[in-house]
Amino acid sequence: MESNNLFNGGMDSDSSKLFQNENKYQRALNFRSITELGSSNSSLVNIKGNECAITFPDLKGVYKLQIKKLYDNLDTFINGTITITINGITSSNITITSSTNPSDIYSTIINMSNCVKNINAVSPTFTIAYSEDFIFIYQIPTYSSCDPNGFVEPVISITLISGSSTLEFIDMTGVATPFYTPFIPGIIPADDKLVIIGSTFIGEDIFLFTCPVVNTNLIGQIWKLSYDELTAISTITLLYNKKYNSNTNNI
Repeated sequence: MESNNLFNGGMDSDSSKLFQNENKYQRALNFRSITELGSSNSSLVNIKGNECAITFPDLKGVYKLQIKKLYDNLDTFINGTITITINGITSSNITITSSTNPSDIYSTIINMSNCVKNINAVSPTFTIAYSEDFIFIYQIPTYSSCDPNGFVEPVISITLISGSSTLEFIDMTGVATPFYTPFIPGIIPADDKLVIIGSTFIGEDIFLFTCPVVNTNLIGQIWKLSYDELTAISTITLLYNKKYNSNTNNI
């Protein structure tokens, strides 16, 4: 059976937690207790707390690719040799065999000079991840000083050099297509405002859960907000941008 505790005994910051009466509370966020000397009365005074002012960056499209393995009429696998071009930079040749998996594709793409996971990257413009069946290409996820500017959409093209097996895009409905198509469409917060629908702390980091105000595609995001006290620089990192059942009713 549920019951409401009204805490009608007020604040008691002096007693140990072990001996705290159930109708009293020990502290309140951004408040302190003030007692006049010689008086039995006290009051709560508000203390100005921290203000979290965040400008979320524009969210570019997320691109999901899979390996398209092809066989001839005798059920013999047909190898393929391809290159992938992302924002004007072309990968080395990628040979797709019957044993090629997303990890193999990933290992080639991270060596591209504009991939943020390349330790020698020059002006990186995208990053990459993979699962057992798919490759994901998306925008750089970390923003120093929460600066929303200067990040670009991954523009991707695939060139089949020889053979038949290749890569193909997966659209929002899960259908494979040879055409450059986002799996998760981009979101411009200025046009389709992101709202914070939840938050939590883990250690010194703040984790924020957001979604667009008009969320017809049921897309949600998870962000990690960090603050360096030595440099006074805040960093926001996009951890998740994908479909999940989130909307402003979750606030």
